[in-house]
Amino acid sequence: MKVLLDLNVVLDVILNRQPFLADSLAVWNAQQSGEFEGFLASTEFTNLFYIVERIAGNSAARTAVSIVHFFRVAFRSAKAAYSQLSRSERRHLFSARC
Repeated sequence: MKVLLDLNVVLDVILNRQPFLADSLAVWNAQQSGEFEGFLASTEFTNLFYIVERIAGNSAARTAVSIVHFFRVAFRSAKAAYSQLSRSERRHLFSARC
């Protein structure tokens, strides 16, 4: 199953925010154990850095971005997603549609 996570779940865990930490940690751990495939919107990585940097500093923000590498990126548009495909992947996609 694929799940688009809200950035607040990630922020709760990274910043140890109460009273939401327990619930967010359960979601985080379920993703880590493979119960679902976790996605973050493409804009959330920069938002994560900005918010954590404002609250906990630059070093914490860099660490935060580095530990969410296991989340997949959900693109905002088909065009953005398509642009990330290699040439052979685009040909395969086109031939599969025909």
